[in-house]
Amino acid sequence: MPLLPELSTPGPHALIDIHPEGTDVCILVNGVCHFARTLSVTIADLDAGRQSVLERELRQTLAAWRMEGGSSPSNFFVCGQMAIRPGTDAWLGQIVGAPVETLRLPQAPGADDAVRPAFARAAALSGRALARGKHLDARQGPFATKQAANALREHLPLIAACATAVVFAFIFSSYARYSVLEARHQQLEDQLAEVTQEYFGTEARSADMALRALSRGARGDDPMPKFDAYDALEALSAAIPTEVTHDVRQLQIDLGDGEETGRFSIRGTVDSVSDTEQVVQAINNYRVVRTEGDTETRLRCFHELDLGNTTSTAEDRRSYRLEGQIRCLPEDQELSEEESSGRRGRRRRSN
Repeated sequence: MPLLPELSTPGPHALIDIHPEGTDVCILVNGVCHFARTLSVTIADLDAGRQSVLERELRQTLAAWRMEGGSSPSNFFVCGQMAIRPGTDAWLGQIVGAPVETLRLPQAPGADDAVRPAFARAAALSGRALARGKHLDARQGPFATKQAANALREHLPLIAACATAVVFAFIFSSYARYSVLEARHQQLEDQLAEVTQEYFGTEARSADMALRALSRGARGDDPMPKFDAYDALEALSAAIPTEVTHDVRQLQIDLGDGEETGRFSIRGTVDSVSDTEQVVQAINNYRVVRTEGDTETRLRCFHELDLGNTTSTAEDRRSYRLEGQIRCLPEDQELSEEESSGRRGRRRRSN
């Protein structure tokens, strides 16, 4: 564009360069390249009679430009080695459906007007030096500058200073990270000592000491529950007789917190009233067996069973609701009066 001011007009202008390596298509708008494609058709392909391939690819390229929102080019120019062949402009004009002109390069001493269009790419590379912005870097390959030992010695003080800065930064970073990890380690060690002192009666400041304290067992009552909701669910499932056809519609288990007595509520369906009484009797008589060493303990975990009214269902079965308390005690021990009254109080509040 710096060498040909007419290409800096609004346009769009389309340049077609057919050369031995392929075909380049470039569309310029206001002196700026907005679209460029490289096609595979070469001069040798045209000499071999493959003009139809170039026709198809040129039409596809122009269609792609229009699909991107570009308007049809107002001017078409052909350049490169194919441009100096007679009739090329007329033949391309039939393909693109518009007049095609041979690109006129500036006058140059000793240059023949007949062959000047063939040097379009060389003129374009030369014009880059006149344009603003980044230029082409010609210091590549055999023209690249060679760095000798003198250049290395010239920058040796800077390299040494940078290396020293990197080493000091690494040392400072390592020390800072070590300080943070050491403080975190001390904090976790204090927390471990506090927890082991609370539950095991001795301070443990390492993982091995904590494992040894854990193997000896907790001091006093075990903080883990001895009978959780899964145990209650398993016990209720095991208590229901296998010969009774029983469907559970709703099951609620609430073990409470700490020493508070838990409770359960089950709603199910059976075939008859006698089956309901059989289920209640089986749950009341169910015992959980715990073995510690050679000692076997039978625990009664379901107390104060309260059977609600039974109703008929659409399938001619009996629906019932059963409530009770959950507290695993030796089978010869009953709930205290306070625990029983607490359950009745909760029932009154829920009603």
